[in-house]
Amino acid sequence: MNTVGPTSDEGGPQCEDIVSADLPPSPAELMMVADRSGSMAGPVNIRLGDRPQDFDPNGKTRWDAVKDSLSTLAPNLNKLGFELGLTSFPTPGRGNCDVDAEPQIDFGASPDDIVRTLEMSGAPTGRTPMFQAITAALTYLNTLPESDIPRMLVLATDGAPNCGHGADEVVATVRRLQVSGVDTVVIGMPLFATNQASGASALFETSLNKIAVAGGRPRPGDLRYYDVKSVEELEHALRGIALTAAGCRFALPELRESAELVGVLLDDQEVPEGQWERDGDTHVKLTGQACEDLSTGKFLAVRAEFRGCEPEKPTEAVELL
Repeated sequence: MNTVGPTSDEGGPQCEDIVSADLPPSPAELMMVADRSGSMAGPVNIRLGDRPQDFDPNGKTRWDAVKDSLSTLAPNLNKLGFELGLTSFPTPGRGNCDVDAEPQIDFGASPDDIVRTLEMSGAPTGRTPMFQAITAALTYLNTLPESDIPRMLVLATDGAPNCGHGADEVVATVRRLQVSGVDTVVIGMPLFATNQASGASALFETSLNKIAVAGGRPRPGDLRYYDVKSVEELEHALRGIALTAAGCRFALPELRESAELVGVLLDDQEVPEGQWERDGDTHVKLTGQACEDLSTGKFLAVRAEFRGCEPEKPTEAVELL
């Protein structure tokens, strides 16, 4: 907690001071549906116009980036009360288009279990059975009891679905998920780096745009999904998704009766009035552009400013990545 303004002789804040406190996000259950097809062995830092011979053979692959980011994210999400699951496609050790009915990691797994499962997943291989994977995730989620904690599916892929099913069938399944109360967010890692592959690239973009819109959490702009071309961009996307999964709601600390909430910050940037509001007695909610800015993952913390004595129990910031 940072103190701004004059302090008392004892060094603590006076009740007329402005004090700030970091706010933890409201938790959610995140089911990661991650592509581990053969193309995910390609480099993550791909750029339009790059040539395959220019890629660093020792650089991170797309699948490495997914594993590393989730391994870092898992323990920090766990501290904040989040649950993380994983369904990868195709399932490790199975055929080119096979996906197990049960996820590799289901909700309730410990961070150590998540990291161990990712490490044992093997090299990416096979095709892109996206429809089968999302259908399996839908079936699993429908077996769970109802919960007050929001649930979200996070799709990460570098290709359009194949294995006998196209984007329209994935869209229909994602719509079923949304009707059941589970939104879908899409992360796209483009495979095609040259203009000669423009037709395949257009199919990829069109497919992921449709899925993102059907999922209920589309991004603004021409690309309705998170467009990721580096490890850093993937980490930003995952952090933003986690911070906004529960609708941009953040828990307030226990306040003294004299304290008054007077402002909200993203890192050190003040959130304009009209883009945040009290959500009951225990939460604050970001709206509009502030929520969208947070979803980019470029901000590390949400802070509230209070006029009055400090909170009874100051919060400790937890960085997601």
